[in-house]
Amino acid sequence: MSASIRSFVRSDPLITIVGLVVTGLVIAAVLIMVDTIGYNISGAALIGPVLVLISIPALLRQARREADPTLFRLLLLALIVKLLASLVRYFVDFHVYGGATDALGYHHAGIRWSHALVAGGTGSQGQGLTGTNFIEMVTGVVYVVTRPTLLGGYLVFSWFAFWGLFFFYRAFVIAVPEGRSRSYARLVFFFPSLLFWPSGTGKEAWMIFTLGIASFGVAKLFAGQTKQGIGALALGLWLAALARPHVAAILAISLLAAGGVALFAGRGRSVSVPRKVIILAVAGGVSFLLVVSTRSYFQESRVVAADEGVLSTLTAIEQRTAQGGSEFTPFVVDSPAVFPAAAVTVLFRPFIIEAHSAQAVMTALEGAVLAVICLARWRWALAALTSIRRQPYVLFAILFTAAFVVAFSSIANFGILARERVQVIPFLLVAVSIPPRVSVGRVEPEAVRESA
Repeated sequence: MSASIRSFVRSDPLITIVGLVVTGLVIAAVLIMVDTIGYNISGAALIGPVLVLISIPALLRQARREADPTLFRLLLLALIVKLLASLVRYFVDFHVYGGATDALGYHHAGIRWSHALVAGGTGSQGQGLTGTNFIEMVTGVVYVVTRPTLLGGYLVFSWFAFWGLFFFYRAFVIAVPEGRSRSYARLVFFFPSLLFWPSGTGKEAWMIFTLGIASFGVAKLFAGQTKQGIGALALGLWLAALARPHVAAILAISLLAAGGVALFAGRGRSVSVPRKVIILAVAGGVSFLLVVSTRSYFQESRVVAADEGVLSTLTAIEQRTAQGGSEFTPFVVDSPAVFPAAAVTVLFRPFIIEAHSAQAVMTALEGAVLAVICLARWRWALAALTSIRRQPYVLFAILFTAAFVVAFSSIANFGILARERVQVIPFLLVAVSIPPRVSVGRVEPEAVRESA
């Protein structure tokens, strides 16, 4: 162990002591102020530092795992910025949009759930625990721990999303040895949409959390760590499917396709044919169940009727989302020729000339930045494509991005699309974080990799 790492490890007790002292001071201040400013603010003032404090050991462990003391500072900064983003999201929701946000509904339902859970019952009122009802229940569980506080709920869900991004980062480190992990970290932790949208009580934060866990499981599987991989993948898929089964289905199908390539054309040469068949059969079965669950989800949401097909579903989604002042005519993918236009729309629009409000301008600028990154790193994207046999996780990420474009091409509202696309950005960023090889068997210099 180098001197810098030894010094870094010795600094852990100091960090813990300082954290405890600061937390104690915050708790004392909150107890003094609670009657003056109310629990919504004072509770959040307590929750934020506690979330940071309990996160420090895991962040330190990752820095040690990669033998990089500077990584801890990056991860801690990312966590603090993510929690601060929840305050920005809260301000925008209630001071710009006037409280016209789904988070307020989750808050009220969460209060009902928390009271019911403490009393030993449920707050489901006979409804199924999927989709919106599931997020309401999660909010209630959070409130059992924190007591009901709207701003505190924003902080906790933003914290969930941070850990999702953390697991996306870990997946990249494990499964993309030819990639630039520090470049990916800066993009995935500090990309504006990933900071802002999944920073409030709602499905966006939960989906980033669960997709990150599932992707970590995929990375472990491709790295040959089967038991850990299956556990994380199953947990992530299950939790994602409870909120948005169609997105979980996209992930499962992408894994099925990438896994098939890995088993039969890439890293699976040492695996026997019967075992390959069993693995793919299980993956196919899970994918089928998630597709069936997606169908039921859309029917229960009254998006489609029982006898309608895929195109009818996409058309119904277009009709439901073509309202609210940010509507546009989408490029629904009903043939391969439409896919390029749909990809540009789902990933990068609105364009500046299509923005007619301050919020839309910010979204358009971010889409332009993302497009510039992709164009400037086109050689990196090409390197990613040529590495898919060596790095099946890259193929998995590319397939998820493509399938997401198809599935969400029918959304006809830029505001909805801006929120929904945060689920695909961590996958898209994989393709622009792999530098071209400078010679056979060598890649451009990279930070020390995770060994396990």
